[in-house]
Amino acid sequence: MPLISVVIPVHGVEDYLDRCLDSVLGPADLAAGGGGSAVSLEVIAVDDASPDRCGAILAARQDPRLRVLTTTTAAGPAASQIGPFTIMVATLGEELLLVVRGQVA
Repeated sequence: MPLISVVIPVHGVEDYLDRCLDSVLGPADLAAGGGGSAVSLEVIAVDDASPDRCGAILAARQDPRLRVLTTTTAAGPAASQIGPFTIMVATLGEELLLVVRGQVA
């Protein structure tokens, strides 16, 4: 069971998404089970029908710690509030962190 669940709302952020995922997920060798003392982590990206390349960016990631929840209706910046119960049920970690544009809540 992951220790930390990180939820990232994704809508119209293709210019920042790779950098955000790199920052949260850390070095690629940790995802592949490489050495080190990695924190048990899961990242849930909530892609709410983003009109840009966000879906493709998420699909290209090959990290078992990343899960993508996709909605069919765009909610934009409110993506973090889409089905909060659904998001909470989807998380497995003991601690929950929500990443929001320009801040961490």
